Amino acid sequence: MSSQRPPKSYPSTERSPKSYPSTERPPTPPGSDPEQVIPYFKPEPGVILSSSSLSLELVKLLGTGSFSSVWLARDTQGQLIALELVRKSSLARSKSLRGRRSRTIDGTRPLRRKPKDREGTGILSPRDEEPIKIMGLKCGRLVAVKMTERAVCDANSRSRVSFVREVEVLRHISHPSIVSYLHSFSTPSHHCLVLEHVGGGELLDLVDNPTSHARITEPLVRRIWGELCRAVAWMHSVGLVHRDIKLENILLTSDPFAEPLPSSSLIKLTDFGLSRFIDPEQPLLTTLCGSDSYAAPELVMGKPYDGRQTDAWACGVVLYALATRRLPFDASPPNGIIPHDHPPQLEADWEVQRRNRADRKALLNRIAQGDYSWPDVPDIPTEERRGVALAGSEGIRRMVARLLVRDPRKRARVVDLWVDECGWMHGEGAPPPPVVDNPPVPPSPASRPVDTGDDTVPIVVNGVDGAEFEADVDAYLDADAEAEDEGVLVDGEDIGPGSVVRQEH
Repeated sequence: MSSQRPPKSYPSTERSPKSYPSTERPPTPPGSDPEQVIPYFKPEPGVILSSSSLSLELVKLLGTGSFSSVWLARDTQGQLIALELVRKSSLARSKSLRGRRSRTIDGTRPLRRKPKDREGTGILSPRDEEPIKIMGLKCGRLVAVKMTERAVCDANSRSRVSFVREVEVLRHISHPSIVSYLHSFSTPSHHCLVLEHVGGGELLDLVDNPTSHARITEPLVRRIWGELCRAVAWMHSVGLVHRDIKLENILLTSDPFAEPLPSSSLIKLTDFGLSRFIDPEQPLLTTLCGSDSYAAPELVMGKPYDGRQTDAWACGVVLYALATRRLPFDASPPNGIIPHDHPPQLEADWEVQRRNRADRKALLNRIAQGDYSWPDVPDIPTEERRGVALAGSEGIRRMVARLLVRDPRKRARVVDLWVDECGWMHGEGAPPPPVVDNPPVPPSPASRPVDTGDDTVPIVVNGVDGAEFEADVDAYLDADAEAEDEGVLVDGEDIGPGSVVRQEH
């Protein structure tokens, strides 16, 4: 043991916390000096990331993305408590300005409260203050650290804007079903975003596992999907759109089959790199972003779009997948499940690219036409429906039908899903309707000024009015619980028209 080297520590270039009024230039990650050689390190277990106010030891890799990686880390010095006190002060001030009266702060819970129904589940609670044990070793509170290489940010403006905007968006919101912001800082080689650790895994893993999915009941679907819709409805009420809602970006806080389920949120929406605040009076955007399988027709057709309406469409795709274990517009694979981790194919690269391009073109055409169907399932009593048999639920089908509507003007708003004659959103397991700060007003179909962004790409199979015209898909392929538990907009005065959270890529 004496030969064991102490963990490496990497200092940060952290700047002190600050509010950014709309008159100031939006914050950007510190750039690299071209004449300075920046010491690069490969993130690995045991490495310590240190800033002036926080030291984190990396524990294990949780996942990787196009421009970043997410690591499980631990607060080795117990410094997060002090940082959270500062954030709670901002939450309290924002809530006071909003005029709400409550004994607790909206979107948060007391640090020392540990729900009794989580005891003994083995799920790691991000709110525990006492040191917890992993493999017999004492350690500090666990967090998730999203790390983006500074060299990538310097070379790619899209990744730089994505990182800064995700930090600023999460810093200004708090909601029980949205992952919580804790801190952000930079090391010489990485920009780091520290978030609460959500230990139940991705919703995709639950759906993708045939054994787990077979245990899903209709009340559980109501609980999971209802919490997602409550969070999205609140976001839309404050002018925030996500633009990348999908199974991978919905995290479970605990075992969804535990009895009883936690009284706190069962899911957390994460990955806000594509999110932004919009002007409800001029909501149309043009930047093409998100995942193909969850994209709304107006997106794949290259039309200006309202992010609230495309978020609503994505929520419909999520509900369809929860019920059927497949995505509504993807080609049905041989086993009928969501494509995931395809085995390698013994084909030439050009053949793979040609096949993938053709498959994607067909997918986009199906989305543009709103061409989806439900699988045939046995007609069984409601109380006995589980897994793929949920596709036979009339309530689920009705909710999906209200959202997967080609014409965005006729598509249901997320906040209106609780208002339905079938009453499915008031059944067993459903959370109460959302309490929104500013109920959104449906946008006028009249033409509005369009926010600047990527060039629009005309991809159309059939127009909203039914007129047929050629789809230029090739062009697109080349283009890159109670009221006190509702959300709160934190320091909203800092996110004026000039803020980075209102800018496109």
